[in-house]
Amino acid sequence: MQERWILAIAAISFDIGALTIWSAALMPQFFPIWSGRGNQLEIVARHAKLWRVNAVFFIISAIAVLFGCALVFTSETGPLAIPSLLVLAVATALWVANNAMRMSAVVDAATDRTPTSHGWFTLAESWTAALWQIASALVLLAFAGLGVTTLTSAVLGAWIGWLMIGSAVFSLGILVLLRDVPPVVA
Repeated sequence: MQERWILAIAAISFDIGALTIWSAALMPQFFPIWSGRGNQLEIVARHAKLWRVNAVFFIISAIAVLFGCALVFTSETGPLAIPSLLVLAVATALWVANNAMRMSAVVDAATDRTPTSHGWFTLAESWTAALWQIASALVLLAFAGLGVTTLTSAVLGAWIGWLMIGSAVFSLGILVLLRDVPPVVA
C-alpha cells in the first residue's frame, strides 16, 4: 500500500483537476460555443480574457489529473500502468497544445476580423478539433487502462476501477457518436 501522504496529494490533485475542468466547462458565456449554436468569433471577441482563463482552467485540469495519476500509478506493477500513464502524458500534451491555440489563434482571429485572420482561424479551428478528438480518445483509453490497473492491484478500491472503465467506455461511445465528449472522466 502506498504511503498515505502520496494518496492525499494525489487526491488534492484530482480535486483541482475536477474543479477546474467543471469550472471551465460550465462557464455560461461559452455554452453557445459548446453546443454549436453560437458564432464562436463573436463570443470570443466579447469575452477574450475569460476565454483565455477558460483555456488555462482546461490546461490546469489536465496537468493536475496527469500529476495525480502519476502519483498513484507509477509504483504499480500492473501491465497497463506505465503504458497508460504514457498515453495520458501524450494526451495531456495534445490538450495543452489545443488550448494554447485557443488562447492565441482563436483570440487573434476573433479580435482581428481581416480576411487573413479568417483563413488563419479556419486552419487553427481544424487543428484544434483534430487535437481535441485525438487527445480525448487517448485520455479515455488511458483511463480504461488505469481502471484495469486499479482492478488488478490494491492501490484503490475495485469500484473505482470499474467506475474508471465504465466512464471511459461510456465517454468513448459518446465521442464516436457525437465527435465530442463531456468532461465525465475528470
